[in-house]
Amino acid sequence: MTSSHDQNSTVKIFLLDDDAIFRLGIFTALDKEKYADLKIIAQAEIAALVNLLEQEIPNLLLLSIDFNRYPERLNSTLILCRQLHEKYPNLIIFLLTPLGANTTIKKMPGVKGCCPQDIEIEELVKALRICANGGTYFVQQKPTIKSNKKIGGWLYNQCNYGLKKVEADLDAIRNLIKNNPLSAWDLLFWQGRQRELMTARWLIYQLLPSEENIEIKEEKFDNINNINNQLESTSSSLSLDYLPSSPVENAFDITLEKIKSSLRNSTANLLEIDVLKIDKKKELVIIIINQLKRILEELNIIKIDKQELQARKLIILKDLWQSSTISFLSRYYQQEKKSDQYSLVDIVLKESPLIEEETLINIPFVDQLLAYWILQEEMKIDNEIYAYNEPNSQEIEEILLQNLILQIANTIVQFILNNFSDYQSIRYNLFDSKWKSSRKIALFRNNLGWKYRQQKYWENPKNIFEDRYQILKLGYQGITEGIITHPRNQELSNLTGLPWLITIIIEFRDGIAKTVKAIVDIIGKSLVYILTDVIGKGIGLIGKGILQAIGKKIKS
Repeated sequence: MTSSHDQNSTVKIFLLDDDAIFRLGIFTALDKEKYADLKIIAQAEIAALVNLLEQEIPNLLLLSIDFNRYPERLNSTLILCRQLHEKYPNLIIFLLTPLGANTTIKKMPGVKGCCPQDIEIEELVKALRICANGGTYFVQQKPTIKSNKKIGGWLYNQCNYGLKKVEADLDAIRNLIKNNPLSAWDLLFWQGRQRELMTARWLIYQLLPSEENIEIKEEKFDNINNINNQLESTSSSLSLDYLPSSPVENAFDITLEKIKSSLRNSTANLLEIDVLKIDKKKELVIIIINQLKRILEELNIIKIDKQELQARKLIILKDLWQSSTISFLSRYYQQEKKSDQYSLVDIVLKESPLIEEETLINIPFVDQLLAYWILQEEMKIDNEIYAYNEPNSQEIEEILLQNLILQIANTIVQFILNNFSDYQSIRYNLFDSKWKSSRKIALFRNNLGWKYRQQKYWENPKNIFEDRYQILKLGYQGITEGIITHPRNQELSNLTGLPWLITIIIEFRDGIAKTVKAIVDIIGKSLVYILTDVIGKGIGLIGKGILQAIGKKIKS
């Protein structure tokens, strides 16, 4: 790979952004004949970069990061760019940020260009072509700042005072982390405090009347926290951990280890994700985990209360399903039919209400799990109290997390089967080899249809009546089933039609079971008596008479 390209050659691009919709917008805008020299060969979240680079090395890495929302990511981006430049010195890195380039970004190793994220597509194309041919292209967008004259020098003085205070606290925390052996929990606390101060510092910079102070201050590499130091120490490894440490990390880490071990279906039932290749199963589940972390991070930032959290439960689940679906499918989906009138995003949004009504609403304990993570409230399941971050709570937290992730994964694959099962790009890239033919796909969907009917009309009413939930969980041998008991009186009272009739049949069966058993026992004993003591003895006497007659005949 060379650092510059001929005008007629194709520039291979990796597009990375945690926002799947933004990625899809850039991809669609560049996927035109007049931009044929710029080809996006892969698009994914930033966390997928390492895996992508193991498969192919692009000419240009188009990396989009929202430093407005996550100012702490500046350090991680510095490290990432340095590692990339050391390992792939000819790789061109182009950044998209909310405000474009600043002094820090211009100094990042390997970064040849940077523009605001709202840049016009024509200018973006121009910038990419310049960088691909060995040039540089940096654009900085100046935000609109209110005049300092209206408020004298008060705001400016207050901002400067605040900055000095924040910088002093940051220096103290860096020294504390660097020079003291801290416990794991103390380290997590001080890292969280460090991120809060960095966010506050960025906000102060936005308020400064002087445009000279808009740029985010560059951090020195020797002041990065212990986690980032570990990244620096291994020049051959690339890593981006943008998410704050939190109590859910343990449950997520355990879940990730089990995902790496196996996602084999060890249940007695067919699962939707069984149609996927093994590596695609893992890719899908990891995407869902990353999207869930993103949502939890956003909820932590906005400081949502319990009432609003409960009201937004389905919105949160729908956001998780939509973002995970788009992020996963956007890598493989291609419009193959002339009759295709809608983009992937349009199809996902169109199907979302149905998915929410039929599937998402039925995932159990989501409200309690969210309150546990966001508000640090206890969970109460089957009259058992699971206090926040207590040892006895970790197992149930892990099980509920895994069930949520696997249910979302199954729902996404159900959406794929219903809408794209006849797309060759989907079959070839996603489906396991034994399910690639049209006949096998039809058989798989028919088997799922039968499972859905059985669940709707028998399993679900039975579980509601018995006050229990069937859940999916991960073991090191694969996916297994489990049972969680919990009162479901409200759901039982809402049953109608055939599901309600099933509960009546079960209740009737339970009510007459002892009586029927007693009657059967009496009838059984009576039959035994008749067959042995009456009919048996009668047959014995008749046989005896016959034998005596034969004996007399022989004697005569």
